[in-house]
Amino acid sequence: MIPKFPKNLFAKPDHKTHILARDMMIESMNDGIMVLDKEGLVLDANRATLILTGLSGEELIGKPAPAEFRSFIARTPSDPEATRARLEIKWDKPVPRYFDLSISPIHDKNGHLVRRLIVLRDITKQKQIEKALRLYNNRLNILREIDLGILKATSLEEAALNTLHQLQKILACQELTLIEYDKQLAPVLLAELRPETASRRRNLPAYENLEMDLTRGKILVQRNPPTYPGSGGDFGTASPSLIVRAPLRAPSAPRPQYDSPASNLLMGLLTLVFYEITELTDADLDLLGEITHELAATLQNHRLQQQTRRHAVQLQVASEIARDIASTRELNDLISRAVNLVRDRFGYAHAGIYLVDEKGQFAVLQAATGEAGEKMLSHGHKLKIGGSSFVGQAVETGRPQIVNDFEHENGQRKNPYLPATCSELALPLILAEKVIGVLDIHSDRSASFDTDDAVTLQIIADQLAIAVDNARLNQMAALRLEETIRQMGELAVLYAVAQAGAEATTEDELVERVTKVIGETFYPDNFGVLFVDETEKNVVTHPSYRGVHSTNRLGKGITGRVAADGKPRLVADVAMSSGYLRLDQETRSELCVPLKIDEKVIGVINAESKKVNAFSLSDERLLATASELLAVAIQKIRLHTNLQAHARDLALALEKQKELDRLKSQFIQNVSHELRTPLAIIRGYAEILDSGDLGELDIAYKDPVSTIARRAAMLSNLVDDLIAILEAEERNLKMKDFDLGAQVQTMMDEFQISAQKAEITLQTHIAPHLPLFHGDADHMRRVVDNLVGNALKFTPKAGQVSVSLALVDEHFILQIRDTGIGIPEDELQKIFDRFYQVDGSMSRRFGGTGLGLSLVHEIVTAHHGMIGVESKVGEGTTFTIKIPVERPALQSLVIPSLEEVME
Repeated sequence: MIPKFPKNLFAKPDHKTHILARDMMIESMNDGIMVLDKEGLVLDANRATLILTGLSGEELIGKPAPAEFRSFIARTPSDPEATRARLEIKWDKPVPRYFDLSISPIHDKNGHLVRRLIVLRDITKQKQIEKALRLYNNRLNILREIDLGILKATSLEEAALNTLHQLQKILACQELTLIEYDKQLAPVLLAELRPETASRRRNLPAYENLEMDLTRGKILVQRNPPTYPGSGGDFGTASPSLIVRAPLRAPSAPRPQYDSPASNLLMGLLTLVFYEITELTDADLDLLGEITHELAATLQNHRLQQQTRRHAVQLQVASEIARDIASTRELNDLISRAVNLVRDRFGYAHAGIYLVDEKGQFAVLQAATGEAGEKMLSHGHKLKIGGSSFVGQAVETGRPQIVNDFEHENGQRKNPYLPATCSELALPLILAEKVIGVLDIHSDRSASFDTDDAVTLQIIADQLAIAVDNARLNQMAALRLEETIRQMGELAVLYAVAQAGAEATTEDELVERVTKVIGETFYPDNFGVLFVDETEKNVVTHPSYRGVHSTNRLGKGITGRVAADGKPRLVADVAMSSGYLRLDQETRSELCVPLKIDEKVIGVINAESKKVNAFSLSDERLLATASELLAVAIQKIRLHTNLQAHARDLALALEKQKELDRLKSQFIQNVSHELRTPLAIIRGYAEILDSGDLGELDIAYKDPVSTIARRAAMLSNLVDDLIAILEAEERNLKMKDFDLGAQVQTMMDEFQISAQKAEITLQTHIAPHLPLFHGDADHMRRVVDNLVGNALKFTPKAGQVSVSLALVDEHFILQIRDTGIGIPEDELQKIFDRFYQVDGSMSRRFGGTGLGLSLVHEIVTAHHGMIGVESKVGEGTTFTIKIPVERPALQSLVIPSLEEVME
């Protein structure tokens, strides 16, 4: 049970109803309320305090205030003249929390400190929103600038250099190097940034512990390295304080494994060298990771473009070769025409061409003349190499074989298909010292061939060897050309997929473009993408699917099994597949590959054909590569979409916060206006009582009435300051032309009395012939009153205060200079904040709310002006206000120079 606030703190004992209502109100507040005694022990706390601090009543009541608050409580004013102190603190809990802390002293009637009242407000969520919004906006802007630099670049080197310049701005590092690694991990410098005075570029460093680092898959940060070759530059011989190495891994590469070759993963290395002490946050390293991912994608695209260009050149060369061999007939036609030409032109009985088989064991008849030749061809006639036949011996020896008389030479047997043969000449077809076949000629006459015949016909044999080789090459070239054309088509398709990934703004647009380009080029029957529905455990066709749309259960059918286990499947004949789900009656074969992001299957790419055995391993490789490119593009679009959604959410939160600030200001304005009249009445009656106009007061009431009058005047001035600040913020000023110089002179005459009483010299310098000032006279009076009043207040006896007003470069320059106590340098940036006071002891001595300088700043800003301050402790302070002059006031005015004004 939480004790109630002591009744004697706020009301008389007979006000029980009032006290009960007050206690219920305090208990229901969202802000924490604590009451401390003058030693800092907690006397009471409401329920909100326990919730905000996470402490129980037993842990808090009667105990010293939490340690996080004590240093701030100790600085709280304790004399009767003090009001309250307000500040923000950070409470370092496991989850840090931020509080708006307000501490007010409570005094007895003798002015002694008896209690302290603490009000806690939780502003943690506001701080988190502001921080998150800054981080996300900064990251988006950085990535946008880097993407723009890459897109605008005309070369890979320029894109790399643009990225290094952006990194140098972001992380303030002194040296940057970007290296590309080829397949053998040989380094190639793409770009570097080093100080101008640095020595010539050092040797490119090897990437240490490559396999281990790739397996870790993270950026390496090395602090205070002992040595670094090539260091120097603007930092002399100093060693770097920090070296960061970020590997560029292929975006489509799988997560590194111990048995994965590094050349398949590592594309480059980004090295950042810091010579000044630097601490990189996790956000910096995350951003660096995203940037290296963008660089890796750019490098991969560049390599793909190079590969495409290289294959395009190869295709052009292949086309030229195809045109050169176009005059060469198909091999069978060529040799058939050749043997008939030899037989007919020379009048031989028979001619034939044998070609050595692939194993080099037989010479196989490929073309022959006459009816006998047709019979031999139909029976697959062949002769063993190295056997008793002339053809076999010609292949083995590589020399012409001649027989002029089968009846009397060497007992050679005649060819049973050619019984009338009397002479035979076998000429080897030699190409590059290798026998590829034999030209075999038969004659029905004896002694038909001599050495000259062999020499002449060998020339024809040599020409036939070239023609045969050309024909073979032509056939091989045609096959290779067909394969090359397909490969080029595949590369063109993959390039189109990569281009779609770079250009598409939505996932649906991306999938639709990829489906169209691949389906139209290679798989017109049935092709498309199916995505996994995690909720329903289904695989669903995308709307762009070119074929029968369906929804399959995970693990069912070919697409369902690929989505379930992530393994590609090539089915040559779906009729032979037991798990095939027949949706299209015309489908005969199917190829399906998984679509993965970070090893997680998000869908499949599926192709079907009306032909059996329509797909090959080449098709599987094509779809696997397309799947990797598509997955990278989908991941990029999803990441971009998520970042945009976060940015929108944070922007809405910020707009809501701005609306709350507006409502707060409106509330303050309404309350201030409502307080103005009753405060004026209270102040009037209190001052009348204090002055004795209604009769002399009893000595026991005189001091309290005097205090009431003084406090009422202070509250009235506070309300006026708040209203003036709000009016200045809203630019709700009563603008008119008036003589600012005359106004300042009149005010200085009034201040002379206060200055003389304080024994301070007050000097005034107002330039003659000043134009009329266009502004709010009452607000400008407040500016002068606050600044001069402060100067007199904080200047000791025998000091000086000077006020000057001049026109310089079409601006009014109002300057207030004093020889007072001065302001510490570390406080100068805070003195214009609302309720801020430089020193608590000063506020107790001189009074004040901390709104004066804030009001001055708001009014000057509302007049499109600027205010500056210069100060040294013990020597004095100078405030300078610069406000532009309206144009009409300058038309007939001769403006003096700065030197004339100073004189």
